[in-house]
Amino acid sequence: MELSNQEKQLWRPGYKVVAGVDEAGRGAWAGPLVVGAVLLTANFYKQLPAWVALVNDSKKLTPRRRQQLFVKIKTTLVWSVGLVASREIDKIGIGEANRLGVIRAVNNLKNKPDYIVSDYVAKLPVTINHVPTRNITHGDAKFIIVALASIVAKVYRDELVTQYDKKYPGYGFAKHKGYGTKQHIKALQELGVCKIHRRSYRPIVQYLV
Repeated sequence: MELSNQEKQLWRPGYKVVAGVDEAGRGAWAGPLVVGAVLLTANFYKQLPAWVALVNDSKKLTPRRRQQLFVKIKTTLVWSVGLVASREIDKIGIGEANRLGVIRAVNNLKNKPDYIVSDYVAKLPVTINHVPTRNITHGDAKFIIVALASIVAKVYRDELVTQYDKKYPGYGFAKHKGYGTKQHIKALQELGVCKIHRRSYRPIVQYLV
């Protein structure tokens, strides 16, 4: 992924540390919403590592490539995640859950950013802890910093939901990661709803007893 002129302009106001954020699991029927956050410095941008050329929106990468890049991120960059559980999503709705996940991810970073760039989030706060934000439609396809956050969110969530497969066997979570598939529907018909299902989601409501 190449550095765009838009992303280069992030550093013109004199920011030293910028956070990128993105979510995974918004449309899933089960499991948490996960927001990933990654910090990048101006020095990082001056000489991008070779592996950054492989970075892209997580949805456009193979699972193997995402995992390889996640290892690079974990070992070289400051990152964090913000989780919003299914029960919280049921109480506050997915839109508010997305905003809450962004706030949690930013708060969980070891260092405070000077600026926050997010893939589009409806009604994203203008500031988080007095740090200004920027909302970008398809940011994960336009900004390296947001694409990195999308990889963190996707890989972390996939690994987490795969673990649920052992706790709630029979649903196929390791395969579909909580999204709506024929396998998932069949499991719901046979087993009903488990604790990590989002009971406020229309496809799940019909299986509540």
